Amino acid sequence: LPAYAYTNHKNFSKWGYKKVFYQHEVGDLMADRVKDFEITNATQKPPFPPPYTVFLSGSRPLHFDGLFPYWMETIKEIQKSNPDFKAVLPISPFIKDERLDTLKTTLPNNVILTRIPSLNCISHADLTITIPGSNNSEIVYLKRHFIVFLPTQYPKLIILDGLAGHIGKLPLIGTLIKMGIIAILKKTMTYYSLPNQLAKDSIIPEYIGHISPKEAAEIIQTHLNLKT
Repeated sequence: LPAYAYTNHKNFSKWGYKKVFYQHEVGDLMADRVKDFEITNATQKPPFPPPYTVFLSGSRPLHFDGLFPYWMETIKEIQKSNPDFKAVLPISPFIKDERLDTLKTTLPNNVILTRIPSLNCISHADLTITIPGSNNSEIVYLKRHFIVFLPTQYPKLIILDGLAGHIGKLPLIGTLIKMGIIAILKKTMTYYSLPNQLAKDSIIPEYIGHISPKEAAEIIQTHLNLKT
């Protein structure tokens, strides 16, 4: 199948794609999506009884396989001090039902896996936990509180643009190359979340580095004013 891309990077390589849609040419699709959502869901009730926290595990299976177990361990750590803590995980349509059926048998208490679109869940959440990506802009447009994690001990969570992204997919050597690129980015990049990059300021809390589930849990509890 022909591949298409949408990007906010003006220098994004067209190599491997039939067509690349650039944000500066076609407009901000994240803003358009949120605008349409707010028009059609203006009177919508919360999909689940609040309070709850949303954890986004990525739309791509590669992201999901790395993030889902990490979030589960983080949630377990939070529930050691806050047993009533409720987590909602909107699941991408790219994750197969068979995979979910297996995961549901090992979930911590008060964890909800749902096919309800993520914007519906985020719009009523106390806090959303995510990684850098297009959803960062969508949550800003929704005017909801969120924080960004990038646990660099999981190279699969890093999806690079252009040629570097294709090289990073190579078996074995691709992971090593990606880890080298990550080390360089950590020294050269100031901001990872798109809203922070555009603002050139830390308007969204970012936590980048080797972050254990226990450390992630402590950060989340602090943002929610929960017992640690």
